[in-house]
Amino acid sequence: MKRFAAVVGGLLALCLFVLGGMFAWGRLRPPTAEQIEALSLLARPSQPTQGRNAFSALFFSNVDVPADKIDQVYAAERPRALHWLTFDMLTATPEHWYKPAVPYPSLPRPVESDGLCLARDQHCLAKVRQNQDTVRASLARHHVRLEHERALAGYDYVWSDLTEGPTADFLVSSSDSRGLWSTSAALDFVDGKFDRAFDSVCTQIETRRRLRKGTNASVVNILGGMTMSQATHLFADMLSEAPEGQPLPASCTRAFSPLTVSDVDRCALMQFDFNKTLSPDLWKADLPWTDRWKMSLEHSRRLAAPRYAAACSEAGLSRLLMDQPITPGEWFVHPDAFDAVSNSFGIVLMQIGAPMHESTLNRDEDIVASLRMGATILWLAQHPAPGQSLDQRLAARPAWMHVDDSRHLRVSDDGRSLLISPHGPGSGWVDGWSLPKER
Repeated sequence: MKRFAAVVGGLLALCLFVLGGMFAWGRLRPPTAEQIEALSLLARPSQPTQGRNAFSALFFSNVDVPADKIDQVYAAERPRALHWLTFDMLTATPEHWYKPAVPYPSLPRPVESDGLCLARDQHCLAKVRQNQDTVRASLARHHVRLEHERALAGYDYVWSDLTEGPTADFLVSSSDSRGLWSTSAALDFVDGKFDRAFDSVCTQIETRRRLRKGTNASVVNILGGMTMSQATHLFADMLSEAPEGQPLPASCTRAFSPLTVSDVDRCALMQFDFNKTLSPDLWKADLPWTDRWKMSLEHSRRLAAPRYAAACSEAGLSRLLMDQPITPGEWFVHPDAFDAVSNSFGIVLMQIGAPMHESTLNRDEDIVASLRMGATILWLAQHPAPGQSLDQRLAARPAWMHVDDSRHLRVSDDGRSLLISPHGPGSGWVDGWSLPKER
């Protein structure tokens, strides 16, 4: 019996020795080359240094703050917004949601009965044509909000400086105008004001495209992108119905200029998410010393960094620019046994806190694909080729307009539009692009 106890004790001691060694190596081992590179990419400065920041304009989109005072008013309101995000947001009810405490009137909110073109409405032109009286009344009622949205054309980028709070998205998520700009352009077209209609819709596409570049605010990236996609659908519909010889403004050329890396670079979003999920300031105060053997923030950041930084690397950006889909879980980092022993809580945090990067990026590719398709429709209209099939004409378009083969570019059964398949979940709104009439 004593011998058995000695054997068991020896085995337990050996296990403890091995676990201790694994714990020590897990905590003491240096970062890998991949982790070092990823951390470097995530620490790279991303905020634009020139131009006008539209964040304050979006922040006050529901309030009629004078344009020349908006930055000053935002600077005064920012501490209150940070306090709400940090301490009050999780317990706030819809009746007690954040409202700016500024001496300016709130704007009426658009509602579904206004008949406006929502971000997922692919047939804005038809919707407006069928509800002209309702739309005219709605545009008159919301004319101040519409002017605020049009004023976004004077800004260069969107950058949230509410970095101390969990996210500013909760404060600007209602900033979308619910399609006022597109609805206004569609009504101009219905009224026969073709020059004004095309300039309006193309200026909106150009503006939304510019403001998405390099932003760290995910709501601007997603909602702004969906609005841009919807406006591009509207542009294609307008082009298919435009009178023969209708000239297009320079804004349309700018709206559908060739894609560059900046159109697909979402590194600032990944940096923002990484620093919020695994922030030293967030965890150093909340983690009791008795639990620190379960988690190493430094090693958690190392483990998570490659997944967050994958979209920042040259290889990742190249794939996004070529419209190649990202397989779900493809960039997931798999911890090893040493991580499990030395950083068990950190592994859980890394898996729970990391957003669904691949799905997010695939959905973003769908938004960028709308620019490719809008440019394709414009190119077909501007390059008639009698005697050539549509397949031949599509093959001849510039390379940057091409979509990945997995999208299965095809013609609809009625022959009136081009169809593509989405990469991301819930992106059915990328489908159906009206073909221009044969001249």
